[in-house]
Order: sequence, then C-alpha cells, then structure tokens
Amino acid sequence: MPLLSFRAPAESPADPVNMDSVIGVKYTPAEVDLGTISVSELSSLSVKFIRIQWTDMCNSIRFRVIPLSHFKKLLATARPSVSMSKCVLGVVFVTVIPGFSVVGEYLYVVDTSTLRICPYAPGHAVVFGHFQEKTPVLGANGIQTLSVPICARTILDRIVKQKNITAWSSSWASRQSSFSWNR
Repeated sequence: MPLLSFRAPAESPADPVNMDSVIGVKYTPAEVDLGTISVSELSSLSVKFIRIQWTDMCNSIRFRVIPLSHFKKLLATARPSVSMSKCVLGVVFVTVIPGFSVVGEYLYVVDTSTLRICPYAPGHAVVFGHFQEKTPVLGANGIQTLSVPICARTILDRIVKQKNITAWSSSWASRQSSFSWNR
C-alpha cells in the first residue's frame, strides 16, 4: 500500500464530505507485534534494569528505573508495586496543579503482561501497571476498592468494560499516544 493515497469521487472532486482518503501506513491488530516477554527471559536478553513506566495526565512518559535483581524481589511480594506520592498524577513539569495533594501515597502495581525490551535503551526493559490505593477506600458506588479512578489504564479498562468495545478497538485504543499503557 502506498504511503499516501487519495481518491475523490469523479462526480464531485471538490466536495470534502464525499472524499475517501487514506493517509499513512495502515495496520491491523494481527500485524502489530507487542513484543512482550516473560520475566524468565530477562537475564538471557541482557536486561539489567527495569523501567516501571506510566503516562501522566499531560501525556508525558514517566518512569522509575530499578535493577533487575530488585524487580525480581518485587515480583515475589503480594502486590508487586512501587510507592508514589498522590500528587504524581497532578504534576505538570515541576508544579503540582491545584486539586492534587502532596499528602498520601499510591501503589503503582506492575502488570507483567506488558513487559518488553526497550529498543532505545540497551540493557533496559519496560513494564506498565495500574495505580492503586494502598488500603481500600470507599468507591463512588459505595463499595470498598483499591482502584484509583484517575489512573489512565484504569480509565481505559473502565471504558472497555462499560462500552463493550470489541477486541480490535480496545487494542487500537491502547496503542494511541494518549493510551500508551499497552493493555
């Protein structure tokens, strides 16, 4: 398929409503290799560090880097996670925006199904997760929950569940820039 193709109907070439255009490379879910790996493969792939990564509210990539040996110890715990201040989701550049408190902590619980090699950083792998409360809190529906409603991956999961989106569209949404949490 050409990088840029454009076809306008012969009867109305100047009518933007009836134009059919395809710009860029077209991918289907079957063509996209997520490149995920298992924890047992990390050492054989010369991985020395793990980037525990998330996307903040401004679509900036944030991460913590930990040694592989510590990551393996982390995975042996009941809730494999790192602790973060509750203001982490409300930081814009170096400023905490109004409405976010510097008091309190979230856990960022890793999701090993998102583990992959960083092609741009030799010796590093990346993993995503979900923000969770450290202890259960009363949710909007009156039920105890660990879920953080403003966690981007939690929001995407909720949309997928509520709207019953097909496997293809949820896969597509997870690859968009603002949905870089790799469901």
